[in-house]
Amino acid sequence: MNRIFLLGIILSVTGCATHDPRPFSGVDPALISYVRYWEDRADWNGGGVRAGYGFGITKGTSIGYCHYRSSYGKTYWWVTIKKSWWDTAEESTRLSLVGHEFGHCELSRGHKDSDSEFSDGCPDSLMRASVVSSRCFDAHEDYYVDELFGRL
Repeated sequence: MNRIFLLGIILSVTGCATHDPRPFSGVDPALISYVRYWEDRADWNGGGVRAGYGFGITKGTSIGYCHYRSSYGKTYWWVTIKKSWWDTAEESTRLSLVGHEFGHCELSRGHKDSDSEFSDGCPDSLMRASVVSSRCFDAHEDYYVDELFGRL
């Protein structure tokens, strides 16, 4: 009897240890190419990112938002992107937003709000609180990638 009770406790604790608190896991098919773009540019020990993240499109109120939650010593993060914004955004603006949220979640970067701009009026950081436009992302893509990953 004691062994069965002990086995039940072990199984219930082990089951809890694998609980994933995210409302979804993986990457929404509409976002895969955008997430891979940033994963491919991650430069840690040959590339790659931590496990335990997700990207999804929702009816949320924020254009993009990074969520964190810990469960049994493991941190999970996921990004939600507002569907109505995504459906009308240009390709490069989408890349900009996914990179910005990747910066929050994966790189623990906060907003970098300053008045610094390039001579063409584009912001000098992908981590500005507002989304970098397609025009600016296209003009300064290499800079934004290097800036995001701290290679400047």
